[in-house]
Amino acid sequence: MEKQIPLKYFAYAITPSAVAMAAVHNTDGHQFATHLPLVDIKFDFENGNFTLEGDWHFLMASNRHVEQSWYSCHRERVKI
Repeated sequence: MEKQIPLKYFAYAITPSAVAMAAVHNTDGHQFATHLPLVDIKFDFENGNFTLEGDWHFLMASNRHVEQSWYSCHRERVKI
């Protein structure tokens, strides 16, 4: 039996596109950085690290349980 190599690292990004931006109701004139991904997610299973970086407005628009007041919590990008 062959030795299986476990998943060590996984990265996923959502780039700005017409489809992704259609989900965002931009009522306050928020400008998105078109040179950066809307969401950038990285799992480093080998070292036990998780990183999520993204535009706050896009993250809130992707949340089904968002309250309107949450949009004003941050104006730019957030990193977790």
